[in-house]
Amino acid sequence: MNCFLSPAFHRLFRREREPAAFLRRILPASIVLVLLLARAFPAPAAEVPSPEDVPPGMTLRWVPPFYITVPSDWKPMLDRDGLGFYTGAHPEAMDDPSLADLPVVALGVTRQKAPKGGGYRAFLEEMERSAAKDKAKNFTSKEEEITIGSHPAVFYSFSADAEIRGKTQRVEMNLVVAKEPDAEGSHILVMIAGKSASIEKYRDVIKTMLSSAREGVPPLEKSLSFSFGATQEAFRHSEGPFAAADGTVAVLDRFGKRIRLFDAAGTLLDEWGEKGKGEDGTFAWPTVIAFAPDGSLYVADEGYSVDANIQHFSRKGEFLGKIKADRKTLGEKGMYKPGFLAVTETGKIVTAGTSEIKDGKPRLLVFSPEGKLLLSRDMEFECPMALLPGEKLVLAKPRPGDDRADMFAVHDLEGNLVKEWSMWGSDLPALPGEEGIYFRVKYVGSDAEGRVYAYDDSEDGIWIYGPDGRFLQVLPARRTFGIMEGMAVLPGGDVLVKDRPSGYGPGEPSVHRMKNAWPAKVVEQPVRETPPVQPPSDVPPPGGGTTPAVSQTGPDDKGLENELARLKEALRLREEAAAFEKEGNRAGAAAKYRESLAFHNDPKVIAYAEGLERMVASSVSGPTAPKETPKETPKETPKETPKETPKETPKETPPKETSPFEAVAGRDARRQAEALWYEAGALQQAKKYDDALALYRKGLELSPDTTVSVHVARLEEFMPRAKARAEDIWKQAGQLQNGKKYGEALKKYREGLDLYHNKVVEEHVRKLEAFIARQKK
Repeated sequence: MNCFLSPAFHRLFRREREPAAFLRRILPASIVLVLLLARAFPAPAAEVPSPEDVPPGMTLRWVPPFYITVPSDWKPMLDRDGLGFYTGAHPEAMDDPSLADLPVVALGVTRQKAPKGGGYRAFLEEMERSAAKDKAKNFTSKEEEITIGSHPAVFYSFSADAEIRGKTQRVEMNLVVAKEPDAEGSHILVMIAGKSASIEKYRDVIKTMLSSAREGVPPLEKSLSFSFGATQEAFRHSEGPFAAADGTVAVLDRFGKRIRLFDAAGTLLDEWGEKGKGEDGTFAWPTVIAFAPDGSLYVADEGYSVDANIQHFSRKGEFLGKIKADRKTLGEKGMYKPGFLAVTETGKIVTAGTSEIKDGKPRLLVFSPEGKLLLSRDMEFECPMALLPGEKLVLAKPRPGDDRADMFAVHDLEGNLVKEWSMWGSDLPALPGEEGIYFRVKYVGSDAEGRVYAYDDSEDGIWIYGPDGRFLQVLPARRTFGIMEGMAVLPGGDVLVKDRPSGYGPGEPSVHRMKNAWPAKVVEQPVRETPPVQPPSDVPPPGGGTTPAVSQTGPDDKGLENELARLKEALRLREEAAAFEKEGNRAGAAAKYRESLAFHNDPKVIAYAEGLERMVASSVSGPTAPKETPKETPKETPKETPKETPKETPKETPPKETSPFEAVAGRDARRQAEALWYEAGALQQAKKYDDALALYRKGLELSPDTTVSVHVARLEEFMPRAKARAEDIWKQAGQLQNGKKYGEALKKYREGLDLYHNKVVEEHVRKLEAFIARQKK
């Protein structure tokens, strides 16, 4: 799609023909190249406007950095770096003499510093000087005072006869310039394209549109970015992102046959996967992942070396089952290569792919939650698709008779067409000049309300449509991401993007989360299959058989918590055993010691229990063995030699040093250590790693424990990484605060505190919150 400018400026932008010299200098080259710049201008914290709060016949549209009310029949236009709206005909029609009488108008918004360091009039004077220097004839201009939102501005128009390629042509230009620069010294510019007659026809409409402009956050604003650990050896060729309803993100390494799971904050939860040749729980050539409503996940394996199948796993990678989808199992209904996978609200598994390795038919299969084939049908195209609420599918397929522009079609699982629409939405008719537009959808997704999100690979934009197919918004993505490699949509409408740096640019393959300005209403999701755990860290995950990766918030807090609970239960049982000993019931004591070993194994306790059991056996088998009753059994503990034990068998008596309650500082010391570890765990959950580490170590001084020692080692390894990452975010926050973007700075400070607690930053946040509150009064 080409930039929407007057014919002369259109040629200047596209450099398709050499324009007159004065046109090259109407604006400095730096301005020309950014006239419709789509960079994400930092917007001040503001309430997101409501699409319903617009006059009849108008609709709310995002044109960076503003929301403006646009006539409902004006159509969006995206051109790599540019975003705007037009009416009458596509600006491509401006170069078609047969369409010269059409009322074509288009506009776009940007910001730029004035030429030569001047004020707003420097833009206008530069045009007039250039026109005079190039001897433009019949030069006329006029100015009108208007507003761009709350900013006073000038609506400037000029026209002149200029010689272009030996032919005199009438050149027209309309520009709106804000009188006052912003804090960065830039002026708001609104470029308006179209014939003078068309501009005059829509002048009042344009002024109304511009006066409605309100700065705010974009419809989709990047709120989180994290790398997923791609290296030359692992996750270099990855698929994803795949998203669960709770925000968990999966990335699949097809070559390494591994899966990494990240939580909603972008921290590593787990990594698992095993290469195989069709064995249950192994991968040959995994292609795609889908999360089920219960939080488990399905992984499709294609048929290069094994028969196509779909395997079911827990979040921890435990194999739960397999569905065979191949031709051998399903006959003519099977497939060779699954490339799409989704799970409906009722647990049905939907997959699509091709029926053969070569020249196969696009095919859709639907299985019951138990793995029974419910449906097999051939499709017209193999194309990007997504699951919609209500067990429907949206497909981005080629438009009949036109392979340049895709269209959207919604079908039920049986293949019945529900609705379809073009790239401009279901309520905007076709206009002249649109025949050559390219619109290629590479990724498509949907939220809980059925809104559709599509990434157009031809012009690098994310398009958003309502459940009825009505166009809502479009956002340029070229300057926001590198080379996009995947997209997923969460139920609430947040969009996840996986990209890699373009060219030789800095950075590494990452996943980004874009917050939706208008979250979708989400029906409460079923409880996850496993309780939430502290997510693992951003340290590179080791290979199979090595120690698991450290948590982003430290080591695995839940695992430690469970281990401490088991230790506590073991200690309780051993206290009961000691009470039995005091009563003289050695058999009961030995049984309790044995029971405690199931919760915490200890060789000393085993030896002690065996000693008690030998004492009981010896007393029963002796010539004068009394009946084993508590009263007849001496009440001494195994620390003393039982009187009834023969002297010649002293080894039978459990030695004093084997008592589990005399190790280190005794039973009280163990209790104190466990209490410290529980307190340390709470501090760790609050990201207060330094305080947590001190308590873990203090507990180990009282009572050595291998599990806690390993946990401490992992925490020590993790802390520098977490601290560095948090400090980098706080640095960004400081820059935002210096730019007086206090709301964004506050968000960044909190984001860093979610990774690593710092008392100074915490106090700064408190003061900044109070300052923002005072500013609002």
